[in-house]
Amino acid sequence: MKLKSVILFVLSVLAMFCIAREPSVVLYPPIQNASYNLNVYHNYYIFSDNRNPFEEMVEVDMEIMFLDDFQVYVLHNNGKERIGQWRVSNDTLLIYQDWSQWHNKDIELAIINNPDIVYDIRAESGFLHKRNIYDDSFPRNVSAFKIINHGDSLIALSDERKRKAIAISKKAANEMHRYHWLDSVHFIPEDWLDTLVWKPEIMPESNLYKVNEITKADTNVISVTVLNSDIEFNILNPILYPQMEALPYAERREYCDWIDRVKVGDTISLELTRPAYEQEVFDRSPYLRGYPDAIYVLDNEAYGYWFAKPVYNNR
Repeated sequence: MKLKSVILFVLSVLAMFCIAREPSVVLYPPIQNASYNLNVYHNYYIFSDNRNPFEEMVEVDMEIMFLDDFQVYVLHNNGKERIGQWRVSNDTLLIYQDWSQWHNKDIELAIINNPDIVYDIRAESGFLHKRNIYDDSFPRNVSAFKIINHGDSLIALSDERKRKAIAISKKAANEMHRYHWLDSVHFIPEDWLDTLVWKPEIMPESNLYKVNEITKADTNVISVTVLNSDIEFNILNPILYPQMEALPYAERREYCDWIDRVKVGDTISLELTRPAYEQEVFDRSPYLRGYPDAIYVLDNEAYGYWFAKPVYNNR
């Protein structure tokens, strides 16, 4: 009886070991968890880590674009490449990498049969995180980041490289400022980082805005990009955003109805306002301020999301 118990115990340990060694199933985010979020700023971030092998250079691994359809792309010199989908849970950004291209028997057997393996080759190929295969904080294909100050930066969770990201403008994201070192690692000069700083400016005096771009998902207008004094502002349709900061605007028709009527090229009088962030957010963030006449601008793009209502002239 004792021998039988010992055998069962050994078998159970071996089974647990095999389960631990086996590559985790490629998980995809539940579609019902997809919701637009105020805290992923305008879709563009530059990712780097704490490695800095040369004093005059900073290693940068990738520039990431988060689209409104919840797809995630890495930007290359010759275009973009899809790497998965994004979701937000409370203050955590989750990037579900699509490992379908790595889902083959050779890689699975290599991971199962190699007792010395520590990292999943698929995660290493994705560059978004480096995490021991026994660290089950998140599924192996999920890269997690804590959202700081409503999206002005991201800090990696459960990542040995301690990767971090900062929000950048659309123009900066689409201009490759890197140069190559040894053909395999990308570097940028440190002084180029100064070009990623959002500079304070005064809010334009005129309330006339030209509609530059309208972003839709299916038939819903998600956001409207407007231009005033050569500065672009990103205005959200509040009814599509479930966050508390959007609710006061979603309940008022003047902040919602006009968005469905405007067309690209229209000029409209608008009163812009920021989401009602808590004061501590303004105190911590280098880009947000509690007073209405200051904005932060990079490449002629105003930082942050806005809500707006038409201003009608009674004359």
